[in-house]
Order: sequence, then structure tokens, then C-alpha cells
Amino acid sequence: EYRGDLLGAGSATVSCGTDPSVDVFHSLELTERKNVTVVARRTDGVPEPLALGFRSAGCDGTPDTVCTTGTPALFNRTLDPGTYFFVVESRPGFAGPYAITAYTTDP
Repeated sequence: EYRGDLLGAGSATVSCGTDPSVDVFHSLELTERKNVTVVARRTDGVPEPLALGFRSAGCDGTPDTVCTTGTPALFNRTLDPGTYFFVVESRPGFAGPYAITAYTTDP
């Protein structure tokens, strides 16, 4: 689990969130094929949903492959070896602390 804060974050890219939104990138490197579940949740009790974007390239403008929003936002997919990126986003007025957790299992 990683705990971060969207307060003070910028907007590096247009992702799954509303425009404007603030975002933070996280990477996940897999050395073998795995079923991956990623959960992004607020840790401050605010009921506003988070957006979670998934992409196979960084913040270079490549669009997200999967977008999800929720309280918490949840991603689940089987992935091949490689480096993947998750973008946690929030509307600026609701930026605050969050946690992101990745679980991997054999497919």
C-alpha cells in the first residue's frame, strides 16, 4: 500500500477524471503474467469518488486503456510482464489523502 496526497498535485495529463482534475502517477512492474487488482481509496472520509486510469505508457499523452471511478476505484485484469501505470485523479476542490494498493496473484 502506498499513501499519498493529491493536495498540491498538478495535472500532468488528461486521464479519466473530470477536467480540470489533479493527478498522481504510480507504476507497477511485472516480471511474469499476473492477475492484478488495484484499489485506490480516499483516506480522509470524503465521499467524492476517485478516478483511476490504467495505461501501458507514462504521462506522454497516451490515452488510458481502462478508466474506473468509485469510492473506492477498482481495477482488475490479467497482465503480461511489463511496466504499467496507474493515474489517481480527483477534482481540485476534493484533493486530499488517498491510498493505492496493488494485489497480484497467478492467473
